[in-house]
Amino acid sequence: MTTYIFISPDGHTFSPSCTSDTPDIENMQVLGFASGRNEKEALLNLCRENPYLEGKGYERVVGIEVKASLHEIK
Repeated sequence: MTTYIFISPDGHTFSPSCTSDTPDIENMQVLGFASGRNEKEALLNLCRENPYLEGKGYERVVGIEVKASLHEIK
């Protein structure tokens, strides 16, 4: 099984100095980590394990294979 991190460019947030009611920063949002035989299966697992992601409006999701964990890098 391969682990992926899933991110989306469909997010906006507020900068610390923002005084508006409208978000002023476009950013990438980390949706989570999941494993599968391939990216598609891992994304299905992510959605199954995190049902709150349904209906949040994420249209563009990018999966990036995780090559090493932090404990492997040390």
